[in-house]
Amino acid sequence: MNASNWINLGILFLTAVGVAAASWQAFQAKASAKGAKSHETAALEASRKSAEANERAAAALEEANALLRAQTTKPRWHVVQLDKTKYRVDNQGPGDALDVELAVAEHPGVLVLTGENPRPVLEQGLAISFMRRRAYGMPTDPTLVIMWTDSASGERDVVRVTL
Repeated sequence: MNASNWINLGILFLTAVGVAAASWQAFQAKASAKGAKSHETAALEASRKSAEANERAAAALEEANALLRAQTTKPRWHVVQLDKTKYRVDNQGPGDALDVELAVAEHPGVLVLTGENPRPVLEQGLAISFMRRRAYGMPTDPTLVIMWTDSASGERDVVRVTL
């Protein structure tokens, strides 16, 4: 064998090694691409689940805030007993109350309003005073009925309070 044959044989050997290395790299690239695709799918699924969990958490937080606001909202009417027979009903709002009427459910005629009777508009922060007369058969803790028209909605509302 002469030198040129040895050189050609060496080139053939190096070419075969290069082809084998290239084939191995192509195989590794395909495996990496498959792995990347599965990781991408898993990341997208995890992202979707995280977004759903965030939406549920936001809804729960909104509901908790609504419940907290409902608990901290003070009632529209506050009834204060001034002495044995005198009372005051404060409009704590929100807004004005129109055509306010007061009555005792068990005995409608036992209230005597003091001041303007009836007030066409009771603004937020103002009050109505009244005296409660005793009546035969009336319980010691009668129910005060407060009726008014809401200035914002225009609807007639009723609240019952034990005196």
